[in-house]
Amino acid sequence: MDRSSKIKTYQDEMKVTYENFPLWSSLYLKEFMPHFSSLYNFCRTVDNYGDLHPDIGTEKLDSIEYEIDNWSKGSFSQESEFYTLTETIEQYELPITEFKKLVSANRQDLHQRRYSTFQDLLKYCRLSANPVGRLVLKILGYNLTKLNEYSDKICTGLQITNFLQDVKRDSQLGRIYIPLEDLKKFSVSEKQILQSQCSDGYRNLIRFEVERCWEMFNRGIPLIQNLNGTQQIPIALFIKSGRKILNQIKKVEFDTLNHRPTISKTVKATLVIKTIIDYLVKDQLLPIKQYDT
Repeated sequence: MDRSSKIKTYQDEMKVTYENFPLWSSLYLKEFMPHFSSLYNFCRTVDNYGDLHPDIGTEKLDSIEYEIDNWSKGSFSQESEFYTLTETIEQYELPITEFKKLVSANRQDLHQRRYSTFQDLLKYCRLSANPVGRLVLKILGYNLTKLNEYSDKICTGLQITNFLQDVKRDSQLGRIYIPLEDLKKFSVSEKQILQSQCSDGYRNLIRFEVERCWEMFNRGIPLIQNLNGTQQIPIALFIKSGRKILNQIKKVEFDTLNHRPTISKTVKATLVIKTIIDYLVKDQLLPIKQYDT
């Protein structure tokens, strides 16, 4: 890859990151933006490979894993599309194992379409979601076990919230991320989900999963109180955004088979403003609240 191509790739990474994490574009986190951008580009690329045909996806992920193995040996190719990420890895001494977990999660997506139990789903989230939070904390300068545990709760909550939001999309790919034990508990069949047939049982099922996610966010809130200054703001925003999606799911009466709850750019901007105001005028940036069903 020549220099102009690298610059174009970097600019594309930054553009997507600014669009997805508008708060991080503010001046007080400006120094971290290039690093978050490179990390986000890696996650997005690997995630896209997890949606390909298994043969093609496996080949792509094999290539990335080969490169990651070279990183662990201190070998960083300037020709790599992830070269800016390798600079971040070196600067912050990021653990290579977390990147391998992200690849493993997407290998799983290529072949595993169902999860029998909630514990099975949590194991998947330990590969697909939690590594991102841990890497972000490492970039911010934290590497404490307890903080990682709080981060894991937030990341897992966000991942499962995304699954609840995208039940229809995932089912069109033949995937059902809601545990089969929960489907059985609420008398919901796989066929109902694959054919987008909403029932009272399905609504009760999604309400149950929403309450679970809300509690995960509550259990992750102590992370905010352990971060320094304005670093608290983006983490609070993640939780507020997750809560907002859960409330949007409630607004469509838990029918995520026929509706995809989203939050608009205006709402996102409002959340940012409110979060900054909360940071400036309140002692507790984000309170622990019970979900009101």
